[in-house]
Amino acid sequence: MRMRYKKAGFIAVLYLLKIQVVFGISDRSLNDVVGGPLSYDRIVDRLIKENLYFTAIPFMKEILSGRQQIRNSNRFEGNIEKLIAEVGVRQFETLPDSILSRVGAPIIYYIRAKKYFRRGQYRKALQALRSNFGDSSIGPFVSMLRGSIYSITGQSKKAIWAFEECSEGSLGFMTEKGIRWKQYQITKDYCLIGKARALFELRRYEEASSTYLDLDKSSPVWPEILFEEAWTSFYQKNYNRTLGKIVSYKAPVFQNFFIPEFSILEALSYMELCLWSDAKKSIDAFYKEYIRSARQLGRFLKQKGNDYRYFYKAARARKKRRVPGGMLYNRLLRSVIFSPGYQELNQTLLRGNRELSLIRGSRSAKAKRILLPGLKDTLNLQKRLLGSYVRKELLVKYSLLRKAFTQMSYIKLEILKRKKSDLYYQIKNKTRERGDIRYLRRNEKQYFWDFNGEFWADELGDYVFALPSKCVVK
Repeated sequence: MRMRYKKAGFIAVLYLLKIQVVFGISDRSLNDVVGGPLSYDRIVDRLIKENLYFTAIPFMKEILSGRQQIRNSNRFEGNIEKLIAEVGVRQFETLPDSILSRVGAPIIYYIRAKKYFRRGQYRKALQALRSNFGDSSIGPFVSMLRGSIYSITGQSKKAIWAFEECSEGSLGFMTEKGIRWKQYQITKDYCLIGKARALFELRRYEEASSTYLDLDKSSPVWPEILFEEAWTSFYQKNYNRTLGKIVSYKAPVFQNFFIPEFSILEALSYMELCLWSDAKKSIDAFYKEYIRSARQLGRFLKQKGNDYRYFYKAARARKKRRVPGGMLYNRLLRSVIFSPGYQELNQTLLRGNRELSLIRGSRSAKAKRILLPGLKDTLNLQKRLLGSYVRKELLVKYSLLRKAFTQMSYIKLEILKRKKSDLYYQIKNKTRERGDIRYLRRNEKQYFWDFNGEFWADELGDYVFALPSKCVVK
């Protein structure tokens, strides 16, 4: 996505700025801000103190564009860190590299690293992260980004170290409840997941499984890892636990999540247990549910193209009702708007809208004329960012669904191959019951419940099948 950086268009007017009261700022305080030579960093400083973060963004972008020299680098760095903490990094990621490269502040290096990361330029991203971040509040985010790069580039041991550093750093900043507390909480949880993924890549499946279990089920990111836990169990050849994870996914609490690979994993698990009819049922059910709707979804997404405004409005409308596009599209759209990423972007937009209402309610016509244009541009950009995020997530889910069809075809062929192989062996008739406690496998962090058929809250993610393998011993 390419965004064009717009100049605020009201810089010259600031020299004539004489407002008695703006959002509770006294006349004396206002004169301190704009009196004498124009100072953007002082204006930003004042707006941030009044919690007008989105209103301050156009002025901060003017500073970054080099129109005025930064007089106090410590104050500038502190202010931009506060802005990013409140409005997110994406507002500044849209700035051209030529602007960001002019400033040597650590937070700017982090922004540049994020841009490189999204482009897949991992070496440049790591170079940008070599800056000294010290005890900066963005330290945990820097460590998480390093860990992600190490994971993608196959440096799993380094990734584990970076994710552990991220988790410990996040805990250090979780001192009080609020928006920032939630940011560090989610960052800590994602770094825990990152560590588990790195352990999985190293084939240390037992450690990976144990690390996943350390994530609290109250975490907003916990539902995302159920699928990864299932794969870990599968590679441990604990197919009953894998099937149990899949059953948990079908519980009502997960209705807002769409993970087509669960159907693949279910079919594979039944196949490894040589339960051919069960595997076939899983495959047939998958094709029946998605074959037509997937084609419809593909045509619909192609038709909408890069219309970020449409995707922003569609996500907003989906919170209240279904939107045109088909049942599968509505299901995927609902899964996107309940994701932590969307929730964070949307919360910042709501904060910006509150600022907009504040300014519109001002009695000063000059304040509206000076502040509203830049703020409106900033909020329109935030809406486009939301629309871009929604579109990207929908395309990712659609791509996973298409891959699932291919993988299901391979599984069908593999089942036929294995069934044919079994016919060449004479096997003794054995009576094996489906379901027996002696087939359960668990570790010290997993428990056994004897329940009456309901899902208990503690059982979600821990339910286990007890099926014996029907494979022929050759």
